[in-house]
Amino acid sequence: MLKVDSAVTAAGAATRGITESVTPDFGTLLTSPQRSTFDNGEPLTVTRAHRALLIGSLPAPTLPNYSSGVEGEVLVSFTVDTQGRPVMETFSVVKSPDPILSSAVRKVIPTLRFDPAETAGPDPKRVVDTVQITYRFAQHLRQ
Repeated sequence: MLKVDSAVTAAGAATRGITESVTPDFGTLLTSPQRSTFDNGEPLTVTRAHRALLIGSLPAPTLPNYSSGVEGEVLVSFTVDTQGRPVMETFSVVKSPDPILSSAVRKVIPTLRFDPAETAGPDPKRVVDTVQITYRFAQHLRQ
């Protein structure tokens, strides 16, 4: 008997187990501080800019029972505000094989939390960032 399960994957990342989550790839993340000094020799901590970073793991969307046989990748895009919360008014489905899958992903996005994106420098500022996440839904034989 076939059952549709969802495996969460990141754009460009390898597929993992059915219930295992993967952190999405948001590009190069520069998070380590660097030490510099002023001309007078006083140390200055300079941080590098970084994109919004997912806190925790991606939750697996719940599919309705009647969605058996539906599979494919759902790519979504949304902004993350300066508090680390998804802005659902900016949520859009970039790619999806089926509205059932899109709806399931849309329901879990508000539960995500991020370390907000920051600018570089000695006085970093939180900034809004756009995030894209891919969910892969695949059919698996029930054992």
